[in-house]
Amino acid sequence: MDINERFEKFFEYKGIKRSEFERKCGLSNGYTRNLRDSPKSEKMKDILKNFPEINPIWLQTGEGEMLKPSVQQTSQGKNSPDRKSVV
Repeated sequence: MDINERFEKFFEYKGIKRSEFERKCGLSNGYTRNLRDSPKSEKMKDILKNFPEINPIWLQTGEGEMLKPSVQQTSQGKNSPDRKSVV
């Protein structure tokens, strides 16, 4: 899976269009479509600032899961760790 396919997968997961993602991240129109390699560090910072749930390693290399582990747990309905009931 190349960088463009990974972006497409994330857009589908979020239910957003490429243009909306680029606008929210302050990226130029078509930025993600024209990438050949992973985003440069400043662009990656903008992406993670606006979409903190995305796993940057996955986006850059395709390794691991699309979402950061803590987000996956939350999205699967698991209780967060260290949650204690108050008596």
